[in-house]
Amino acid sequence: MINAKNLLLLLFLSSCFVDNAKIEDRVEDRVEGRVEGAERLKIHLDNSRTGDLDAIIKKKYIRILTTKNAYDYYIYQGQTVGIQYEMAKEFTKHLNSKYVGEKQLRIVFEMIPVEFDLLIPMLNEGKGDIIAVGLTQTPKRLEQVEFTVPYRVVDDVIVTRKEFKNQSWKNKTFHVQKDSSYFAQLKLKNENMKIKRVDPNFNGANIMEFISLKKYDYTLVNSFWAKTISKRFSNLHIIKDNPYRKKVEVSWAVRKNNSKLLEELNTFLPKIKKGTLLGNLLSYKYI
Repeated sequence: MINAKNLLLLLFLSSCFVDNAKIEDRVEDRVEGRVEGAERLKIHLDNSRTGDLDAIIKKKYIRILTTKNAYDYYIYQGQTVGIQYEMAKEFTKHLNSKYVGEKQLRIVFEMIPVEFDLLIPMLNEGKGDIIAVGLTQTPKRLEQVEFTVPYRVVDDVIVTRKEFKNQSWKNKTFHVQKDSSYFAQLKLKNENMKIKRVDPNFNGANIMEFISLKKYDYTLVNSFWAKTISKRFSNLHIIKDNPYRKKVEVSWAVRKNNSKLLEELNTFLPKIKKGTLLGNLLSYKYI
């Protein structure tokens, strides 16, 4: 029988391990997500198509490559949600209103969640038509894909815990997503910090959560993510005074030879960027 003294001891011991338990749960969730994504990808691996907008209109089907996280794209109580999902839905409505007659079969879209480092390879292999995540331009990416007009402009900011807010961030250890533009920026500035690349299955939001749980101490993310995600964790602090990028354009991307699709996206995206009615509604919904 467990007496009051032993019960208190058990409660104390369980509280000591709550942070590690949360981290393990997050890792398990991501592993399960990877398995689910792999199962879904089987449908598309043998289905390559690199056609432009006319092929999409003919097929009545558009494939949206994205990443799965609690902001861009996720399933909540059996419903598909996320700001990238909502934007893709609005773009499909735009295509239907412009190119499909009243009694014709409508264009439909599918969100295909993949790991971050697979987005560009899968796009260029014809496994998707659009990359719908908040991509920033880098020299390497500019060689691989065409970027749309930006739908948001952000700054790069440092995120840490409040206990470190009065300390220098130089010579510290930063954790950033592998293959992200943040890794390149940290290397470029060479502030003598240690840079550790995190599995691309973990995005900026996950890394910020790990900082809150004291698994990591510092990261570099865009100001929109920092502001949005830090509201969930009371112990996070945003360091805005730093030498990293200002006014960074965030965009979608298409293949190099898909000029008509790019033109159509460039017509559509300004209607949902920050400052427009629809853009503000979407931002408010997911902040």
